[in-house]
Amino acid sequence: MTEQEKLKKILSCAGKSLKRKWKTYLEISSGTVTQTVNQIGTVVNLVSHIPSDVKTVLVVGSGDGTEMELLKQKGLEIKGITISPKEVNCAKRKGLDVRLMDMHQIKFKPKSFDMIFTKDCFKQAMSPVIVWGELTNIARKYILISEPDNRWEMRMHNYLLLTKRQFKVLAEKFGWELIKFWKINQGYVEQRNFLFKYKYA
Repeated sequence: MTEQEKLKKILSCAGKSLKRKWKTYLEISSGTVTQTVNQIGTVVNLVSHIPSDVKTVLVVGSGDGTEMELLKQKGLEIKGITISPKEVNCAKRKGLDVRLMDMHQIKFKPKSFDMIFTKDCFKQAMSPVIVWGELTNIARKYILISEPDNRWEMRMHNYLLLTKRQFKVLAEKFGWELIKFWKINQGYVEQRNFLFKYKYA
């Protein structure tokens, strides 16, 4: 599959907001689809860091389901949430279990998932403290967060990009320990990745 075909597949079910986001990515990289491939490559990298004792994952900010599909290939049981009805419908057409739900109020039973996976979503939290409380309520063992560096903070859909130290302080308040941190250089932005483990699991 060519890069153009990959992009077309990603955009085929996307809502207007997601299409605008990919259009911004394309403009940044002078009209190429390099960053689209990089985004998929980043998710593949993240999946490779998932601990072996993880069986169930909730994807917060599931988008069009591309990330969920890659996670399913690892043999994991996956559910997702998004605030976009169009993305929910797209995911259902792909056979994915995605619910219409806000990360500030996650309506699953406590400790329902081994891990929460969220990429490029936490930066849109209106209240990071409330969101972290929700993640803590739902995740049994791990939280994996992937966010861009501060070059992305001026984008109008982003409210806050936490530093590594800020993430650690916030996590520790809720009983989480940062056990792995790594970066992925995507050219137009550097992705920062945080794997947290619950101290009381």
